[in-house]
Amino acid sequence: MAPGRDGGRVMRPPQPPTGAGLDFSRLHDLDYRKSIMQGHAMRSEFYRAQTPVTDEVYDAVYSDVIRGSGGCMFSGTQRIGKTHCSYVVFDRLAQDIPGIALEYVVAKDEMGRKYSDFCMHMLGAFGHATEVRRKFTNWERLIIDHVRTACLNSECKIFFMVVDEAQRLRIEQYRHLFNLSNALAAAGHRLATILFAQKRSMSHLMMQGFERDQIEISGRFFVRPLVFRGIRTEKELESLLDQYDAHLFYPINAQGWCYTRFYACDRFDEGWRLSHEASAFWTALEGAAGVIGELSEDSVGFGMNWIVRAIHYYLTDELMSGEATYDDEERWKTAIKETANVALLAA
Repeated sequence: MAPGRDGGRVMRPPQPPTGAGLDFSRLHDLDYRKSIMQGHAMRSEFYRAQTPVTDEVYDAVYSDVIRGSGGCMFSGTQRIGKTHCSYVVFDRLAQDIPGIALEYVVAKDEMGRKYSDFCMHMLGAFGHATEVRRKFTNWERLIIDHVRTACLNSECKIFFMVVDEAQRLRIEQYRHLFNLSNALAAAGHRLATILFAQKRSMSHLMMQGFERDQIEISGRFFVRPLVFRGIRTEKELESLLDQYDAHLFYPINAQGWCYTRFYACDRFDEGWRLSHEASAFWTALEGAAGVIGELSEDSVGFGMNWIVRAIHYYLTDELMSGEATYDDEERWKTAIKETANVALLAA
């Protein structure tokens, strides 16, 4: 993984709290768990939950980007879960391809109209200190050197860049990215971009005169634009809930303390699982969104962010109240009402 230069940091997505330093022997104590609840990884929303949606996206990335194309773009509605998925894709690439040259960038509204300014902003996003700008600095050359260094630990000459909030990039920035890609190619490296953007991104570019550059830029960065979707079926929702039961732990090194057990220890030890709530939760989602029957074929599903926030509310309420109710649709209705923008819940 490419090392950042700003204080030695590796530039990567935000990481969830690990719970290091907590007294594991006291986790059975309800009052102790309440006292440390504010530091729980679930409340940071930076934890990584694997879902059928993230699996689909990662498979597309592996197929389209790693096997040869220049890049792909995933566009979707607000709060559908794109940022969370960008974290998952980054982490899985780093895990599955040891030594991969990989960077994570959050696009900004203004990343430089001039090519040199754009390169400087990108280098800063990679973790380099760029505050003291030297008048004659060759920022493009510094990026090429950064990529060359990043690729030293890998036989692969591809430099992967995961970009969130890509709708903020203007047509000028895509032209600069195209030029940077060419410069890297001339130096023997290929730039592969994985873009996550709001749905308006492509139409936004068209309004800026994107038609003139459509063939070149689309062929490089939008080889196969993909629509990002949310949770579309009760089975997918159950799969997500199972992550809290069996795959997400806090503290990370505390044996057996999955998220569900942390918030509902007694019920969990009695055999209850959050995934058992899939039917009640799904029915409550349908009711809140005014969905009758199955979602339509052109629906992108329920937004991941709203679902996750409802889960947080439900589990927090469980911990604080200690009231055990099973398959309680009313509790899920309350959780959705308190956390979701119902108008944006499903699309």
